Amino acid sequence: MSKVYEADIIDDLQGNLEVANSTINEWKDRTQEFKNYVQGLFIDVYSQDEYNKRIDAIFNETFKELKNGQQNNVG
Repeated sequence: MSKVYEADIIDDLQGNLEVANSTINEWKDRTQEFKNYVQGLFIDVYSQDEYNKRIDAIFNETFKELKNGQQNNVG
């Protein structure tokens, strides 16, 4: 394997790692945001069903952009 080819592979891998690290950090930030929203809910104000719907709605809104971006990157 030539040195130039090896260098290209290393550059590609480094780029992939940077993208993956950025994605992980974005998911971490969104996860913390979701956690903060959920902690702010008063469970005794909602029925179990209402609470679950509220959590689902918050989850879907918090992670909507990331899920759509991830689906767009597949294939």
